[in-house]
Amino acid sequence: MPLDRRRRVRTLRVTDATHAMSPQGISYQLGAPRPRLARAVLVGGTARRALMGLSRGPDGRPHETFSGKRTDGAPLEGHRHAFFLCDDADGDGVIDTLLVWCRSAFDARALMALDQLSELWGEAVPRVELVRHPAGMPTGVPRLLATAATWRSLTPFVPTRHAKLRGGRLVDGPTMEAARACAHLGLPHPVAVEAGIQPSPTHGASWRAFVTERAGGGRRAGAAPVGLRLRFASPVAGPIALGYGAHYGLGLFVPDEPPPA
Repeated sequence: MPLDRRRRVRTLRVTDATHAMSPQGISYQLGAPRPRLARAVLVGGTARRALMGLSRGPDGRPHETFSGKRTDGAPLEGHRHAFFLCDDADGDGVIDTLLVWCRSAFDARALMALDQLSELWGEAVPRVELVRHPAGMPTGVPRLLATAATWRSLTPFVPTRHAKLRGGRLVDGPTMEAARACAHLGLPHPVAVEAGIQPSPTHGASWRAFVTERAGGGRRAGAAPVGLRLRFASPVAGPIALGYGAHYGLGLFVPDEPPPA
């Protein structure tokens, strides 16, 4: 049966039937066929477009939490719009979880759209069913929201700047850019940023196996994607997503247990 594409453009009106609490994150389980983690940025972009359609108000504008733009068209600053993050919690190479997360709590209108999100489809992603966790989150703390002092790349970090030599010193390399991005996200400065981290074998032979450009492009450097390990002086809470395409699932980190002493 063909999908009714009109579902994506209906308008929403906030009613008294709002949630008792306004969480920062809503988690969904993906049905089959599940896309590979290497296509996370495409899945994240498809989820964003679906929620923009579902959240349109009487004026036809999508909710700024999902569009990333104020009503005057100016971009939201301080990473205050939603992140669309994919996880492969069981490590089998495919996406099993979609987390839609925001630095501030979702309001009633955004939650209504999140409640109605039940599937993803588009040119980049085949139709896949989404099942929202009844309480918003599964039992326990998802690893993307865990607290840890050491984090490693789950999806590749894609620089937005080109590395260059300045005064005989390398600047704007991936490790320096990642450290700056931590500050922009409100995280403490990492005590160490290690490059050369490789993806899990189930996710690809190298980070080049990942799609590293979102639909619509955006500002990114031509540098190759890299894997990083972040070490902080004390545990910090996730999610951590840095660099180009971070709001769509690139540059995503998961907790990493330090090697035995």
